[in-house]
Amino acid sequence: MDRSSTLVFETGIMELILGIGIAILGLLSVVIIRLSTTFFHEMGHAIPALLFTEKSVKVYIGSYGDIAGTKYIPLGRLKIYFKWNILDWKLGMCQHEGTLDSTIKTILIILGGPLASLLVSLPLILNLPTLEQNEFLFFTSIVFIAAAVYDLIVNLYPFNSPILMHDGTISFNDGRSLLMVLSKSASPELVAFQKMYADKEYVKLIEQGHAAIDKDPRGRMPYDFVIESQIQLKKYDDALDSFLILKENIGLIDRDYFGIGKVYKALNNRQEAMKYFQHFRYKNYQNLELLYEVADLHFNMGNMNECEEDLRVLLNLDPQNYKGMLLYSQILISNREFDEALDILNNLEEIDPKDPMVYFQYGLVYERRNQDALAHQNYLKAESLGCDHYGLEFKIEQTRSLDG
Repeated sequence: MDRSSTLVFETGIMELILGIGIAILGLLSVVIIRLSTTFFHEMGHAIPALLFTEKSVKVYIGSYGDIAGTKYIPLGRLKIYFKWNILDWKLGMCQHEGTLDSTIKTILIILGGPLASLLVSLPLILNLPTLEQNEFLFFTSIVFIAAAVYDLIVNLYPFNSPILMHDGTISFNDGRSLLMVLSKSASPELVAFQKMYADKEYVKLIEQGHAAIDKDPRGRMPYDFVIESQIQLKKYDDALDSFLILKENIGLIDRDYFGIGKVYKALNNRQEAMKYFQHFRYKNYQNLELLYEVADLHFNMGNMNECEEDLRVLLNLDPQNYKGMLLYSQILISNREFDEALDILNNLEEIDPKDPMVYFQYGLVYERRNQDALAHQNYLKAESLGCDHYGLEFKIEQTRSLDG
């Protein structure tokens, strides 16, 4: 091969390598931009959720609730999970705990996602003419803007196909979710029921709910309000009867089994509660509330190994889970690891200084340390905050008689 041929060959190789490098760089740029638009989208859901609720808000970037292989970033009530594996990368999701007291707040949370990344791209749109001289910045800006517009269109178009979450539950895209909320809010009966529930008019709500069920036994909505109202009034036997009527007229769905389990737990029928929890767990094995309820049930049944195993799963999924940490402190107290328990209780008191169970457990620690004056003081604080633990009155009397 002569020198000119060698030069042509080497030039061709260099151009090929350069082309591959540019392609890889372009691909990485697209991936990074898609990740950033997903981040802005989910934060668009999370920020109004933080404003409108008082409990934790979880953001998953790159997954539908799977925390395996993720980077966990706790920011107060906001908990973020980043998944970096692009070979197993999905879009993302935002979850918030607690109920909202108005339809408009729900709508703002839903719309916040699609609009967020578009709003972030507006400065780029306005500055495109000034970026033309820098090819890389111009290309990156165009890709970001295109991704933001694509995100807006795809998420607001109401697709009927559900999205399978990691825990086995299903969800829908923002457009379909928005239509579902709007269709529900259009029902005057639903609006009336929501207001009665928000105003804690449980007796009235039960009466009107039963009237609605008698009128249309196949309508699901009144059952939910009747059952929740009966639970709020601690009419647990009535709630079980309502679940039975629901089963006969419509049939039960997964979350009904969880609800029945919680009712049986409230009735102290632990075996039945566990049976219904396990039925719900089959498809919802990473549900945080379920993991807590099962762990707490095991604790009350004296199954400490099973309790610690479920609690470990819960705290691996959500290391700052309030109820989980409170239960963990109970385990530590049972094991006489008082200093560790106090560390957790001190942290929980800062988070919620009005939780009566925190002070009840303070009382347990001090009572078992024979510090009866401190135990009595904390038991009284628990009582003043509405603690209904069955042994509280006895403990107050016991520590009063020993209080110097």
